Amino acid sequence: MGFVAIEKSQTEAEVYYIEKVSVIPEYRHKGMGKKIMEFARKRILELGGIRASLAIIDENTRLKDWYKTMGFIVTGVKKFNHLPFTVCFMTKELR
Repeated sequence: MGFVAIEKSQTEAEVYYIEKVSVIPEYRHKGMGKKIMEFARKRILELGGIRASLAIIDENTRLKDWYKTMGFIVTGVKKFNHLPFTVCFMTKELR
């Protein structure tokens, strides 16, 4: 139904990155994304993490609002010269 990648930060203790969150089109808007994110949260806690971070396209306000409903907060926005969009960084304390 979907996919998520979890990667331990090499520079911040107890921080894990949530990446590549995706849901197959026929499962979208049925709560599967939230289930995937809950799986990621539980797995990060099992691995000893206390904070999750992610990065999205800043202009995607619908996605940003979705992550906010799950408790993520914006920690920064940055424009990279090699990307045609602005990147929004978000984080969530898991405990």
